[in-house]
Amino acid sequence: MLAATLFVLSGCGNLVTPPEPTAFHDLGVGTDPVPTLASAPAAILVSAPPWLHSSAMQYRLDWDQPSRRRAYAKSRWAAEPGEMLSLALSRGLSAGEGIGSACRLKIDLDEFVQEFEAADRSRVDIVLRASWLPPRGETPLANKRFTVTAATSSADAEGGVVAFRNATQDLTAQIRSWIATLDTGSDSTANSYRNCKI
Repeated sequence: MLAATLFVLSGCGNLVTPPEPTAFHDLGVGTDPVPTLASAPAAILVSAPPWLHSSAMQYRLDWDQPSRRRAYAKSRWAAEPGEMLSLALSRGLSAGEGIGSACRLKIDLDEFVQEFEAADRSRVDIVLRASWLPPRGETPLANKRFTVTAATSSADAEGGVVAFRNATQDLTAQIRSWIATLDTGSDSTANSYRNCKI
């Protein structure tokens, strides 16, 4: 009887379909060479709200409880959005040898989500507040809010990943341009050259 039971169980085991593994995604390393930034920040500090302290890939349905945050069951980020964004910005705002700034870049990440406008159409949104901080102290020399939106090529997790990668590269370019303007502005309060010398 024991032998018969083991035979039946082994046969059933062959019929069981293994569960689909969870897919882990990141924001990539970029495809284009990034020029060095003369006024690159000495440090990049990224903070995020509690609901983004997770590797869940979050989305919302505009037509069904749009305030509700949902998450893909079989797709996750490789790290929390704030951590991935910090790494992406560090790569995109790098300084060359012997140059750079003593000031710091503080990022308050407000939104990082895929929005479904319809069942077959979605976009991704990244919203943050950037503060240019002096070498010492927490009073910003300059502030700017950034909102980047990118349409997805497909209304699913994979389409969202590609859109987030594109949006992150666009966001990095916008922040680079903003930091560069702080070196040429006439306002001595925000001027990086005057206030961020190493």
